[in-house]
Amino acid sequence: MNKLKPNKIMMYSSVHSWKDARIFFKEAKSLAKRYEVDFYAVGDEKEATEHESRNLKIKLLSARKRICRPLLWKLLFREIRNSDAQYYHFHDPELLLLLPFLKHTKKNGIFIYDMHENFPAAILSKTWIPKLFRKTIAQLVTRIELYCFRHLDGIIFAESSYKTSYSTIPPHIKQADIYNYPLHVAKTNPIIKNTEDVKFIYIGRIAEIRGVWTMINLIQLLLAKGKKVSLQLIGPCEEMLLKRIQKYLEEKILGEYITYIPYVKHDEVWKFYKEAQIGLCLLEPVPNYLNSMATKKF
Repeated sequence: MNKLKPNKIMMYSSVHSWKDARIFFKEAKSLAKRYEVDFYAVGDEKEATEHESRNLKIKLLSARKRICRPLLWKLLFREIRNSDAQYYHFHDPELLLLLPFLKHTKKNGIFIYDMHENFPAAILSKTWIPKLFRKTIAQLVTRIELYCFRHLDGIIFAESSYKTSYSTIPPHIKQADIYNYPLHVAKTNPIIKNTEDVKFIYIGRIAEIRGVWTMINLIQLLLAKGKKVSLQLIGPCEEMLLKRIQKYLEEKILGEYITYIPYVKHDEVWKFYKEAQIGLCLLEPVPNYLNSMATKKF
């Protein structure tokens, strides 16, 4: 077994894109200022190499459909077992399943779970799970999580509300809060255009529970009232939903007013915000969002 380096971290996810704003630009890059970081996440872009440094190495994983993701878990298990890092910082609730086995083989490793969502609550609105089974599955997941938590050394909360739902976490587990506020950027003034047109914008994951149809219907309603408006949607979207949205925009002749960009570079986001007049954040009232903070307003 390799001797573990106390100044080295392995950060990993089998779901998130390597260019995720929280895990890469906010956390991995910050940690790399003081530690060696081996960063594992999903993607295949050559752009990733541009962000590597002496302390930050990026290992890209091929995206897998949900049913095939255990293949990535197996790969990550092997990488963790062979790693000489002291710290293991992971981001997906399903990776908790590896913990009992990893702690057995990596007794001196320190494992930290970065909780991005209240997973049992999120299950209650997962459309790919039949509604009849969601409550039972959520209860089962809660039990499994609490069992796996016993093998953790630390947990990071992205929301203060999670602590209420997870009040029975064993006391030996260190806790910390890293909320999803944006990194500090120099204050800039919006681009003011002498025009009656109003541009709305949304940047983030495009999803039904994140209000994409509400946003589209809002623009449709304003156009019907004779208002000069447009909407720019920026962010990843599941293929099936994107096809439905595109079909709807085509049928309703809205393509001229509602545009979609799948991705913009992290350092270009503020340029798009500056060119818009109104930002949207219209989350649906699903259990996982009821007590969460909509950080897009920041």
